[in-house]
This record gives sequence, structure tokens and C-alpha cells, in this order.
Amino acid sequence: MKNRLTALFLLLMLAACKPPETVPYTKLLGGLTNPALIARLDAEPAQMICSYDRTGANEDYNHFQGKTKDGQCILADLKGPGMVSRFWFTGIQTDKKIRFYFDGEKTPRLEFSRDDLRVGFPPFDVPPLSVDEQNCWHTFLPVPFRKRLLITTEDAGYQYGRNPKMFYQLNWNKLPAGQTVESLSPSLASADRARLEEITKVWNDVNCRAGMVADLPAAEKRTIVSAGQTAELWSGQGPAAVQAFTIDSAMHDPDALRNVLLKIYWDGNTEPSVAVPLGDFFGSVWQRWRAQSMFFGSVGNTFFCRFPMPFQKSARFVLENQSAQTLALKFGIASGPLIEGGYFHAGWRSSGAHETGTPHTVLKAAGRGRYAGCILSVVSADRSFWALESDESMMTDGKKTWQGTGLEDYFNAGWYYQNVFARPLHGLPVKAPFRTVQYRLHLTEPVLFDQNFKMEFERGPDQASHAAYESVSFYYLNQPQAADSRLENRAAPVDALQQYTLMTDLWNFERFGDLQGEMDYINWYSKRFKPPFKDTLDLRRLVCQYEAGQILQQQFLNGLTSFTNAQAAALGKLYTAEDTALIQLYCNMPSELYLDGKRILRGGDPKQPVFTTVELKKGRHVLAAVSGWQEYPKWTQVAVRTAGGFLIGTSEHWKHAVNPSGNWAALDYDDSAWRPVGPRGGRVKGPPEEPYIWVQPDPFVNTLSQTSGLRPTVPWGSKKGRVVYRAVFEVK
Repeated sequence: MKNRLTALFLLLMLAACKPPETVPYTKLLGGLTNPALIARLDAEPAQMICSYDRTGANEDYNHFQGKTKDGQCILADLKGPGMVSRFWFTGIQTDKKIRFYFDGEKTPRLEFSRDDLRVGFPPFDVPPLSVDEQNCWHTFLPVPFRKRLLITTEDAGYQYGRNPKMFYQLNWNKLPAGQTVESLSPSLASADRARLEEITKVWNDVNCRAGMVADLPAAEKRTIVSAGQTAELWSGQGPAAVQAFTIDSAMHDPDALRNVLLKIYWDGNTEPSVAVPLGDFFGSVWQRWRAQSMFFGSVGNTFFCRFPMPFQKSARFVLENQSAQTLALKFGIASGPLIEGGYFHAGWRSSGAHETGTPHTVLKAAGRGRYAGCILSVVSADRSFWALESDESMMTDGKKTWQGTGLEDYFNAGWYYQNVFARPLHGLPVKAPFRTVQYRLHLTEPVLFDQNFKMEFERGPDQASHAAYESVSFYYLNQPQAADSRLENRAAPVDALQQYTLMTDLWNFERFGDLQGEMDYINWYSKRFKPPFKDTLDLRRLVCQYEAGQILQQQFLNGLTSFTNAQAAALGKLYTAEDTALIQLYCNMPSELYLDGKRILRGGDPKQPVFTTVELKKGRHVLAAVSGWQEYPKWTQVAVRTAGGFLIGTSEHWKHAVNPSGNWAALDYDDSAWRPVGPRGGRVKGPPEEPYIWVQPDPFVNTLSQTSGLRPTVPWGSKKGRVVYRAVFEVK
């Protein structure tokens, strides 16, 4: 017996002396493209550090963790071994340095400004893992550290309640016991450059456009679900795991999207662990959204889901048709061996604009599990985006473990967003005054709990916003439970402004390449509002049909002859006359547009873009737009397209100068001293920007939607004179 105890003691001593396993950087990178990891309940939980207002007010900036001896502001001081999994910031003075000190080093191993990041600063020069967009900068590139990581920034005079303002959020994970890492360095990231390029290709392939999606099960099983009926789509026996599933249906009507319920049952339970309106589950809140995240979306007529769903005994997928329509669809599912992870759950909740004084609850769960993310929709009755000041918070096992800085900040954006966008783990499918739909998925920043969990958003500062919230929660539990759903009232919130935001909504479809969605929306809008400009919408729908390849050129041209307005004439010339281009100018201050030194357009009405057609021969050309001073909001927007598609439009790369001298409209003008507008502050939200909402409809598809509105970022101290935006381009 004594010998056995001695042997056991020696084994324990050897284990204690065993050096920790060094996790290679390639393995950390692999977590960015492995959807199965989101189901794991044994991950190391992510921790959150950010600049939220410790007083409870809405001044969620300039709150740091302290200062260094030499006066730098401390963003984070982390003890390793660990890894930063997400870093987001906005508002920082663009020339101020952020410094990463690893393992007690006195000199920062990484030192960069936001200006540096814009031109490409290794190792953060890997879009879309690291990107400056939506008025902020963020990165999902893993930043490992062995012993310690101190992150600081130069003090720009940051104070409570005053400019300049720096907002930031940082998520980091400790490594499991017995593991360590090599601290990040440019050489470490460079050694794995090939792997990084593979990952960025995967993230770019989930490019959130209305194209094909690979590796999805074919929807082959057909079924018809009559109004008021329930149909079982699929059942399976475990142990196994659902890897992905698809539902192929052309439905786009808001009634069907909201009132056909998807329910999933695990292991013979009588209560569904997933109980969510079908459209909402796939991100199509209020309307069909043909784009994709890593885990859900819609492509063509196919909804898809990639959430991994392990189960032990059995699975049932059911559709309950509570709509007034008969639903015809096809279904496909991919299943395989059991994987490590919890049972997948999804719930739906809503709260009304009248419920001021209380936050909106996204998820309330009991047991051991993991919060995987959410889709959140907001409709404000206050006629402003003030509802986006709603900070998120999370309670884990009875303790607040997460306090955010703003609604759009949580979704990796800032300053009330710019325009719709989609990324693998976050995005904004819908934005119009004053409603938004946004999503975020916690693949790289695990949120785990042992006993209970609650996630909620403020109803604006002081819970005072008159906004309606709807949400889908995605989460995993170690045992199947009834979904955290409140499905009694599923009527979409009333948006009194939707009648007036038509062009913004149509441009949003085009930004995702979804011309079928645009046509469906035109049909819905015309039926609901019976607008006096129906002829214009009919003409736009005809152009969509042609651009989407649904009708041939001659059919399109024949259709044009039934319209007699100037817009139809311009389209006829665009699609029949060689070397013809259509040019639009949209601005909210007096502006002029020059092509190759000749003035071609004047504009300035925020309700009315202006257009013309021009002859545009092959070769080099120059566009120059000149606008006068105006207080915020202000924008100048230019778009050029040919029969072959969009050609050029205003963007962050256009150069600009205030009160320039010389013949700046000429092609041979030297603008080498001019500065590009740049993404920070130069690209506007929209346009239009509030308080402007209405834009006169036109039939020009894939034109203004493909460009950005601009405002100057060079100094304009006198507030007199004019700003010129300029771009040289080539027609081939």
C-alpha cells in the first residue's frame, strides 16, 4: 500500500512539474472559421472591459482603467496566459497612438494610430477580420499574450462629459489550465500569413451578398402546410448532430414571415426548445433579407441555418402555419455524428413602445449554458435614433458581467451606423428612419453561465425611449428546455414613417444585390400605400427585372415605350445609345457637378436627386463636385452608371480641398496636394441624414445605392467659400 501511495505521489509531482502546452497561433486562428465551437459549453468565458459610464449616465466614454506613471490612459491590464478576442473603439483622436506592451516590456511591441490602421498596419491589415467601417474600428484577430498585456493610449485631454471622446470595448479570454501561448508579434502573425489569408477568404466568401452559398444541404423534401396546419419536416434519432438545414420557399409576405413558426424538439420533450417566427429565425425580420451571416441568412428562395445542434436521443423539426396563407416549401437537412456541445435553443420576445421605464429582455435562461448571440430589431416612435443609445447588459449567475456603451457599439458599429452591411458575425440588414435590424454572434467571445443568465437592452437613456423592440435569442443549454419565447403578440410595430422612407429601403436591397427583394418590396409598398407615383415604381420594377436577368433586352425596351416621362427617355438612351452614361447628383446644399471641365448638373434639394445622360468615350475622365458651406447634416453624392452597370461614385477615396485655386475641373489639374475624404467623418450616414427622410422616387437602379455621401474632413475655419470633391477615372 505504501508503495502505491509513493507511486501516486510521484505521478502527481511529475504532472505538476510538466511544462504547459504551448498553443500554436494557427490553432487560435482556426477558431474564426469553426462554427462548431459556438455550441461548446467547456470554453473559457470571455471577459469584457469597456468605457461605460460608471455613474449610470449616458457618458459612456473616457472611462479608463487608470493611468501609467508617464500619463498614458490604460485601456486594459491583463494577466496571462490569455488572448484578446475582440477590440472595438471609436471617437479616438486619429493621430493618437495605441500601445500594446507584452510581458512587462518597457517598449511597446505594437504602436499604432487610427490613421495607421487605415493605410494598413501589420498584423491588423487583414480585412474583414480587422476593418475601419461604420464609424469605428474593430478587430477579431486573436492577440495572444503569455504573461501580461498592457494596452494604453496617449491622453488627448480626455475628460468626463467633454470632447474629445474615446469609446472602447475589449473582450479577452484566459487560456485553460495547462496551456500557454507565444505573445503576439508582427513576426508571429507573418509566419501564419498563409493561414490568415485562408481565413479572410472564408470571411469574404461569407460576403453577405445575394449570391450562392456553398456546403448547404439540398432542399429536396417537398411539403405543403395549409393555413392553420402543422407539419413535421424531419425527425432523427441520436446520438447525432444537425449540422445545417435549409428551407426553400418563395414566401416574402410579412404575414407569413411572422406567423409561420419554426419549432424544434429535442429528446422527446413535449415543449419546443426552438419556438421562433420563421422569418425572424433566419434574420428576415418584417421583410425577406437575401444575404448571409456565418450561421443564418437567405439566398435566392432558400433560408439556411448553420448553427450546430447536437442531441442525444431524438430531434423533431416542425412548422406551425398560423398565417392566412398556404405554404409550399422544400426542406433539406445535414446531420452527422454527435459533437461536443449543448442543446441548441432559440426564443423570441417583444416589448412595446409604451413600456418606458423598463429594459427589453433578450434572454432569460436557467441552468448551465452559453449565450450565442441575438437578432434585435428596434422601431422608434420618437422620430430619432436616440433609441440606439440603449446599452446592453448581461447578468451571469446573479452577477453583472457585461455592461456596454451603446446599442450599435455592441453590434460592432458606431454613431448610429452609416448604411446597411453584413459580416459573418455581425451586421445591419435594415436601417431606415427610424428602424433598425441588427445581429451579433458570439463565436469568438464565449458567454457562459452555470446557473442562470439574463441579457437585456436599456430602453434608451433613463429607460425613456418610446421604442418597440423585438429579438431572437440563440443559446445552448446542457439539457433541453422550453424556449424562452413570448409569442402572444407578434404584430409588427407600427412605423408611421415607412411610407416616406421608400428610397432608403430600396437602396438597402440593392446594397445586398437583392433585386428580387426590391421588386417584392415595390409590390408590397404599392399595394399598401397606393402611391400617386405608381408609374415610377412600375418603371423601376421593370428595370429591376432586366438587371436581374428576368426579361430579355427587347422585352425591356418594349416595356419602356409604355412610359413617356423624361426618366424613361433617359433609360432608353442609356440602354440603346453607345458610349452613354447616366449621372446623378444628390446633395442638400447648392452644388454643381463638372465632367471633364464642363458643368453638367446643378442640385441642392435634399428631396430630389438630379440626373442627366452624357456621352462618355473610352479613356481618362475627371468628375468634380463643388458645394458650399452648410451646418450638419450636409452631403454631396455622385453616381455614374452605364448600360453595363455601375461605373464610379463618391467614396472615401475621392480627393477634396476647401477653396482651391486653379482650374480644378480640368482633367490635367494637379491635385496631388489634396487629401482623400477618408472613412472617418467623411462618409455620411445615409444619405439622406435626419431630419431629412423623404426622397423623390426614380427608376435608376444600382446607381446612388452604390455610392457614399461625402462631407469635408479638411479644416474649414472661415465657413465661407466652397469645397471641391474630385476623382479621375478611366472608361475601358
